[in-house]
Amino acid sequence: MVSVPLVQLSAANPEAQLILMIGDEIFINSGREVIFDQNRVIISPTFQLNKSWSISATWHGQLASGSIVGNFTYTNVLGFQIRHYLNYSYNK
Repeated sequence: MVSVPLVQLSAANPEAQLILMIGDEIFINSGREVIFDQNRVIISPTFQLNKSWSISATWHGQLASGSIVGNFTYTNVLGFQIRHYLNYSYNK
């Protein structure tokens, strides 16, 4: 997963920015034979509001192997995320 900052949204709040997150997950089944199981491509434009909060829409393009050898299924998944980062550090 790679995060690329695109635009700073506020001069008063430098943490507020638009970030593009791009990733690729490859799943390998390591049973008796090592075979390809699935691959997910992920694209997620994210609005980072501050250190603690972000909002994103995430698209997954997923190619998965079926129960029959050589049979694959492709699906598109769109999700919406609100993230809150908790800081448990102790500062005196």
